Amino acid sequence: HDDRQITALMAAIRAFGFRGAIIINKDNVVLSGHGRLEAAKRMKLKSVPTMVAEGMTPAQEKAFVLADNKIAQLSRWDADLLRSEIEV
Repeated sequence: HDDRQITALMAAIRAFGFRGAIIINKDNVVLSGHGRLEAAKRMKLKSVPTMVAEGMTPAQEKAFVLADNKIAQLSRWDADLLRSEIEV
């Protein structure tokens, strides 16, 4: 994550609170939420919500990390849905 993304995450956390848990494994290794964790560190938050992903092999954890990032890259805006959300 670059500074622009971290700054945006910090702004979102300030505006809405910390609404998504950081996903960690049993050894406290972050699998998902690296950017939010960095934003929390820069904000000097004392704690963040976490969820332990249990029952995955190391290979599955690696696959999860890759999938979590790649799936986000596949998203696109739905112009009609976006318009309806803004108009509300």
